[in-house]
Amino acid sequence: MNIAKIYPKNKTPLFIIENGIGKCVLFSNMLKDLSQAYESKISVASPYPDLFKFNPIIASSLNMALNKDVIKDYFSNVIYSDPYKSDYLKQEEHILTSWRRCLNLTFTDYLDEVEIYTDQKAKNYYQQVIQKIGKKYIIFQLKGGNVVGGSSRNDLMIQRNYIDEYDLVKAVHDNFTDHYLMCIKTNIDEYDDRIDKLDRICTVENEPLLIIQELVNHCSTFFSIDSCVQHMACNKLHPKPGVVLWSTLTNPTQIGHTIHHNLQSDIAEYVKLDAKDVVEKLGEIISAKNKSTSQYITK
Repeated sequence: MNIAKIYPKNKTPLFIIENGIGKCVLFSNMLKDLSQAYESKISVASPYPDLFKFNPIIASSLNMALNKDVIKDYFSNVIYSDPYKSDYLKQEEHILTSWRRCLNLTFTDYLDEVEIYTDQKAKNYYQQVIQKIGKKYIIFQLKGGNVVGGSSRNDLMIQRNYIDEYDLVKAVHDNFTDHYLMCIKTNIDEYDDRIDKLDRICTVENEPLLIIQELVNHCSTFFSIDSCVQHMACNKLHPKPGVVLWSTLTNPTQIGHTIHHNLQSDIAEYVKLDAKDVVEKLGEIISAKNKSTSQYITK
């Protein structure tokens, strides 16, 4: 019996993205320009397909396990470009500038914008959190980052992790008593046990990325190491300035954002700063936000 195969009417270009969460979030900065350049919706294959699934510009968002038939039947061409293997290595420009050059896109001044859409499940989760804690909240993420090999993420990422985190978290907790603190973590990120004993602490552990994005969308601000949170906080739909704490492994000129306060670690081997400096910058952000909200209500 002959069966006629009906192919998709409109094939789309497929962009392949590798590596970590933050890099995939940053790629969303270019979706609109790529769609305009190819005069069609686009498709993405990445380790984190949920990040792109609900963007109206995206035709398909797939994981990296692609077979040849899928590529042949659904996609007009396949594009792979890795900024980590480009002029980015010169350490002179932002990753999105290098990436845009690789993809033949025009350069822009909106390197502080990403575009991640969440789903109803994420929105429901946020509502449940708010009902439970009943307060505004500040997000923090002080451990993690990409695994660079071996068996212990905490050992390997010590240069990127924040050390003696209890003193910092307690200082923020004690200075912003009208806020809860929300820790974003995986089940293998090791935090000081004393943090859980503070009065206004909640933990979001191993939750889907769209839930994390929704929580970042509605936080008052955040403080974190160089991680996915700082990029998620640049969502053009809900920008959230925060405080990013940098190690010597990476720097804000190359992979940071100007809407945040970027503080360099006082110590080369790992991340550690004076808690007073972090509290001061968080206070500036919250004061500016409160002032802006007050002016809006007055008008």
